[in-house]
Amino acid sequence: MTFQERMVLTAFKFAWWGGRSLPRGFLARLYSFMGHLVFMRGGISVRRLTFNLARVSGESPDTQTARLLARKAMLSYFRYWNEMFQLHRYSAAELRELAEFRNREYVDQARTAGSPVVIVATHSGNWDLAGVRAAQEFGGITTVAERLKPEELFQLFTRSRQVHDIEILPHIGGDRPASELLIERLRQGRVVALAADRDMSRRGIPVQLCHFPSQVPAGPAKIAMATKAMLIPAAVYFEDGRTVMEFYPAVDTSSADENVISQNMADAFSAIVSAHPENWHMLQQVWLDHPTEWGGRSR
Repeated sequence: MTFQERMVLTAFKFAWWGGRSLPRGFLARLYSFMGHLVFMRGGISVRRLTFNLARVSGESPDTQTARLLARKAMLSYFRYWNEMFQLHRYSAAELRELAEFRNREYVDQARTAGSPVVIVATHSGNWDLAGVRAAQEFGGITTVAERLKPEELFQLFTRSRQVHDIEILPHIGGDRPASELLIERLRQGRVVALAADRDMSRRGIPVQLCHFPSQVPAGPAKIAMATKAMLIPAAVYFEDGRTVMEFYPAVDTSSADENVISQNMADAFSAIVSAHPENWHMLQQVWLDHPTEWGGRSR
């Protein structure tokens, strides 16, 4: 383990301790202060966030409007971290009160019809709390997560979710490919939930996201084709003191073409991030034509 990895691990352990031990009001003020500080310091993540949200909202990234939107999104991002580290403080009943489902009938109708269900979402709002709520309602869920370094940190995140009946599969480095296990879980009747707005492999499917060239992971379309699963988009966002998980109509998967299915999913994502841009925590590059002056890099 490198020195940097050890420091990161120590910081996350301290954050979990704080989430368990410190007053909630103090933590809310602390994480808000950190969000303001990170935004004011700027940096490549802030530039990427600003460009991403400007593109979604139709603004130029160098405008005051874009900067205000990016500040709101950064505060939303730090609110997510604060709430994530406190999840274990709440009882199951309290967790149900903290998260609200809307349009749940899209999921219920699919499950009643016997269709496997894959919930596809963007990196927005408190997706951990939304996942906990979904696991409560649907008898557990399975998802895929980036394999963090050091390994001990990845295991900490995995265990923190397992206590809520959320099964975490590493996107690389598992005993079996994640795609195989997801297909297996769907055939067993388990709900799968995937954050699918960012392609970590750089070998994803080309799509238009908000009318600009991007890529999304190939997994959701491939899994849907293999299992006849319904891809149900979900918007996750903050509304006052609660997390909302709003389901959208199922993606059209009638085509046997993974490119068409992926574009249909991207269209749903375009609607979601346009409706709730201040909750989209996208600090990475998602568009292929992202300018270098706003943190873009060659792909």
